[in-house]
Amino acid sequence: MRKATGKQLQLIAQMESLINKKFTGSTIKEASEFISKHMDEYQEQKELVAESDILYDDIYYYEHF
Repeated sequence: MRKATGKQLQLIAQMESLINKKFTGSTIKEASEFISKHMDEYQEQKELVAESDILYDDIYYYEHF
């Protein structure tokens, strides 16, 4: 079996940093399955982080000006 691609592993690393899941596979198929299975949760967490960054920026701006 072929090993997971660099792009897959990059995305998986980003996903792991936001969701509480760890990739334990090594093949393209296992990486693809992990990405598919956890993509919705990852997208939700990514949106929450983006929203909190915007709120923080707004609060910081108004407190200092």
